[in-house]
Order: sequence, then structure tokens, then C-alpha cells
Amino acid sequence: MKFFFLICLLMTFSTLAIADCYISKNGCGIHPEFKTYNSDKFMGPAISSPGDPAPGLKYILPSEAIKYIKNPNYVFIDTRPISLFNKCQIRESKNYNYSVPGNSKNTLTKEIVKKFADAGKTMIFYCNALKCYRGLNAAIQSYKWGLPAEKIKWLGKGVPGIVKETKKYRKYVKGKGCSEFK
Repeated sequence: MKFFFLICLLMTFSTLAIADCYISKNGCGIHPEFKTYNSDKFMGPAISSPGDPAPGLKYILPSEAIKYIKNPNYVFIDTRPISLFNKCQIRESKNYNYSVPGNSKNTLTKEIVKKFADAGKTMIFYCNALKCYRGLNAAIQSYKWGLPAEKIKWLGKGVPGIVKETKKYRKYVKGKGCSEFK
């Protein structure tokens, strides 16, 4: 009887822990393979197995991203310095520089992402592909700031992915430097 009681108790607590992961805001945390990206680097080797950085925080491909470009419920946030943004950017995107937490050159803030989320927008963060961690870092930081994961997406392949993987890429990007990504 005691064994049955212990099993029931264990099942109850494990169910509560799983439920709490989804009920409490961002209770599950960042997936282990992504924990180091948000610390002190904004560039490095390509992320070998891109995926969702946290439960509900989605990694999206260029083929999905292009569907959101003119959708007023989405905002693309380019996290690169303004010089790279001006060279080639996703149409309709906003530029808020972000590298790593605490960097004095960051212009992306908790207040900015909260403003977009409060307006009902889903943010899609991007930079210069899988060797650039700026977009990933901004997505993770927004998640850590308490934004709902379903309001955050990460376009890991960034501008180069849209240029390389879409036939009529000029429809989705603008800038004199876009052809360099072909």
C-alpha cells in the first residue's frame, strides 16, 4: 500500500512540475544547447543544429519568414549595426542593434520589445545567418525579459537565408548589398 501511495505522490508532483513549466511564464528555461550563446559572444562558428532555443520560442526558416513580411501582426527586428542594416535588410524590418547582454551599443531594450508585444505583434529576430548570434541573443534576451515565447521567433539564417533560398529575393529584401549574399 505504501508503495502505491509513493507512486501516486510521485506522479502528482511530476505532473505539477510539467504543468508548471507551461503555466508559469517562461518556467522551462532555455534549452541547454543554447544557454551559452547569450553570454559573451555575438559571432562564431555556425550553429550546427539550429532549432527552437526554448519551449515555444521558434526557430523559423526563410520559407516561413517570407510569409510574415507584410503581415501587420509581425515585426522583423534586425539586430545588426546600422551600417549592415543599410546595406541589405528585410523589407519592413526595424533596426535595433543587439550583441550580448549589457553591451553599451545595444539599442534593443526590454521596453521596446514589450511595446511590440503589448501591441499584439510577434517579433522575428534576425542578423547575418548562423555564424551571427545577435538575432539569437536578442530572442533569448527577450524571452528572459519575460515576453511570451509565442511572441518571439528567430530567423537563424537571417538576410542571407532569404537571399539564397528564395527565387525572387528582391521582393523580400532591399539594399544595394543584398546581391553579395547570392
